[in-house]
Amino acid sequence: IFDAWDVFKKVPQQPHFRPLMEFSPALREGMGIGLMTTFASTVKDISESSIADNIASFKEKIATLRHLEEHGFDVQFLRCSLVKLIQIKSDHTSYLTEKDQLKAQLLEKSACLSQIDERLDNEKQTMARLEEELGRARCEAQKIAEEKEREDGELLILNAAKRSVEEASASAELQFQTVLAELRRGSLSS
Repeated sequence: IFDAWDVFKKVPQQPHFRPLMEFSPALREGMGIGLMTTFASTVKDISESSIADNIASFKEKIATLRHLEEHGFDVQFLRCSLVKLIQIKSDHTSYLTEKDQLKAQLLEKSACLSQIDERLDNEKQTMARLEEELGRARCEAQKIAEEKEREDGELLILNAAKRSVEEASASAELQFQTVLAELRRGSLSS
C-alpha cells in the first residue's frame, strides 16, 4: 500500500523501526504504519507550506522529522528544505515588518508634505492678496500723485493770479495815490 503512495516513489524510504522492538509485533506494525502515514503527511504538509504559515508550524514539522529520523527515515533533504523555508519565512517576516515601518514613514512623510503644500498654498494666496493690494496701492498712489500734480498746477495758477491781483492792487493804490497827489497839488496851486 505504501509503495503505491507517490511520496514513497519520490522519496524512497527504508525505515528500521528499531525503537519499536520493545513493543509487541501487532503494536509495532500499527506504530510502523502510523509512522509511515506521518512521514507521508509530513512530506505533503511541507510541500504545501505557505509563506503565510506561522514559524511554530515549521518548527513542529522539524520536530516531527527528528522523531521520524529516529526510526530510520531519511529526512535530511526535508530538514534542509524546512530550514531554508524557515530562513526565508523569517526574512519575509522581517521584510513585512520593514515594509510596515516604511509604509508608516511614507504616510507620515505624505502628511508632512500635505501640510507643507497647504502652508505653501496659504503663503501663495497671501502673496497674491498682497500683490493685489500693492497693485491697488500703486494705482491709488498714482491717482494721488496725479491729484497732487493737478493741485500743484492749480496752486501755481492761483499764486500767479494772486501776484497779478496784488500787482494790480498795488498799481491801483499807486494810481489812487497819484491822483490824490495831483489833486492836492492842483488845489494847492490854485
